[in-house]
Amino acid sequence: MLYPTRKPTDFAQYVAALRANLQAPGRVEALLQMLRASKAASAARLSQVNKPTLVLMGSKDPDFKQPALEAETVANSLHGTYTMIDGAGHYPHAEMPDVTGPLVITFLQALQQPMKVAYGT
Repeated sequence: MLYPTRKPTDFAQYVAALRANLQAPGRVEALLQMLRASKAASAARLSQVNKPTLVLMGSKDPDFKQPALEAETVANSLHGTYTMIDGAGHYPHAEMPDVTGPLVITFLQALQQPMKVAYGT
């Protein structure tokens, strides 16, 4: 469900490592606390972000009824941009690295370009 097109090639190893981690004392409780924690403080700071941001979201992310609307809302809150990864689920970077990788690289390369300042406009 989280990977509607294909699971990552290292999925079995990832699941094994995750299971092992969650078996350590206190790990499940810590995970539950994180999941249940209020997101209010994070949400309140979104508008304070003043650096370039890129939101990448899978068009079939099962966590959201309207993934594109969620991506647009978050990107707008961050004064950033968003790109939908067609067909991807919750982890587009793991499911479709061949698609998301070039998008991230292009975004990062654009940050290295000197800003053009227009004078007298």
